[in-house]
Amino acid sequence: MIIHFNTLPKELLKKIPLSIRSKTSSVNINELPVNIAYELKNYTEPEKNKIIIDEKVYDVRPDISIYNDFTFLKSKKETIISYIQNYILIKKGSHPFDPTFGNQFHKYLQLLDKSVVQLMISNEFEELKSIILNIFNTGITILKYSTNKVNQGISVEYQLNIQIQVENEIVNLQGTV
Repeated sequence: MIIHFNTLPKELLKKIPLSIRSKTSSVNINELPVNIAYELKNYTEPEKNKIIIDEKVYDVRPDISIYNDFTFLKSKKETIISYIQNYILIKKGSHPFDPTFGNQFHKYLQLLDKSVVQLMISNEFEELKSIILNIFNTGITILKYSTNKVNQGISVEYQLNIQIQVENEIVNLQGTV
């Protein structure tokens, strides 16, 4: 029986004399000392455990959970909602790895002409719908959106309320712009 040295664990490999290991990469087990040959005959490779994952994970969200620092997004709906929330929160040009990602709601809401504001916001939502369609091959429907002006004394913020339909379920989202 021929033994190849590259398949042996280090503790068994160290027991084989260096004079044999340095000359060849394999050896007949009968040419080895009896005690080493006996150990090699009794050695069996540990069985490799196959890990089978049945669940499909679309993405991860950096939330603190019981087991680790990420929560898995296992449904398409949950992932799409998370993507839309991120899109609302990120201003265009502020994302470090993709400066074209994000929205410009904060600029549009400052405009005085409300018809232009509605047009620009609806264009942003059309862009968002095309992004979701390209990633997930599923469409979303934006049923209704509204903005509420929140006066904070020194500054003014806008609360953006969006009602969307994802996979035949209506979801209400809010974000501060």
